[in-house]
Amino acid sequence: MQVFFELALSRSPNGNLTEYARAIMCLTTTRLYLEGEARTYYQKQIAQEAVLPLAREYGVEIKNNIQVKKD
Repeated sequence: MQVFFELALSRSPNGNLTEYARAIMCLTTTRLYLEGEARTYYQKQIAQEAVLPLAREYGVEIKNNIQVKKD
């Protein structure tokens, strides 16, 4: 699953986000969790949008626990 998340981040229409969001994804039967860090709230949101198609495919909700850590 992590590979799919990293692929979604790398192919974002907003550019390659893998260098901005250090995050992991965990999929359960009811939720898709995002954990990690991003530099801005925008990048946190874009990471969530990157996994939206996957969440829809599995019929789960997204829980975005990515923390915004400004340098």
